[in-house]
Amino acid sequence: MNRNLLMLILLIFLIGICALEQIYVSKALGTINSLAVQIQTSVQNSTQINTSDVQQQVENLNSTWNHYENILCFFSNHKDMKEMGIEIQRMIIYSATNQHEEFKASLCLVILYSETFDHFMGISFQN
Repeated sequence: MNRNLLMLILLIFLIGICALEQIYVSKALGTINSLAVQIQTSVQNSTQINTSDVQQQVENLNSTWNHYENILCFFSNHKDMKEMGIEIQRMIIYSATNQHEEFKASLCLVILYSETFDHFMGISFQN
């Protein structure tokens, strides 16, 4: 009886940790995705991306990413997560040098990563 109760408590604890992890990961990647989509809509029809507004939005995206990155790397492979940081740094550089097409390509990759990371970091038997 005592052993079954202990196993039940442990199982409930593990399910709770998995649920909290999924909620945190979804929240973090959803925030990154919404910021990136917001940048995408603001630069969609403009040819000048080295404006202070765009640079402020990219810096906000970078600071948000830096806030969540350590915890997300704890939940998944840090090598996969590093790609998102690299693309955000490229966006900062491309925005400063007004390289419009490269900026949009990196922005699309950030959006893609934020969507796909949520899928492979979700609740599964492997995780």
